[in-house]
Amino acid sequence: PPDLVAGKPQPPLYLMSARRLGIEASRVLAVGDRLDTDIEGAVAAGMDSLLVLTGVDDLQACLDAPASRRPTWVAPDLRSLLVDPQDAGATLGALTSAVRAVYAARDAGGGPDELSRLVATAQSVVGGAAHR
Repeated sequence: PPDLVAGKPQPPLYLMSARRLGIEASRVLAVGDRLDTDIEGAVAAGMDSLLVLTGVDDLQACLDAPASRRPTWVAPDLRSLLVDPQDAGATLGALTSAVRAVYAARDAGGGPDELSRLVATAQSVVGGAAHR
């Protein structure tokens, strides 16, 4: 067998990319649409990640993700890369906050009513983005 695997989701591919850019892995944003390859690889390499919901994985898959596949940021589409996530009304910041709230509640053993409310909030952010 090979000594090193450089395909997703293994960290070497991500770390090599950072080295080629001449920056630390912690300063890279990995963008992808798959939790089990793109996001898991970024998490394993210590990079921030952005899950874009226009591809393979949807919001529900993101909300159900184990810690090893949880993105740093979540966006309905790539347009979110053009907006400061801290701007009021920015979908990237709002959706990411809603997803993080679901993770926190789930990790803390939150009840079904609390989780349902938080999931509905995340869904409403995605729904609102679709109408922009």
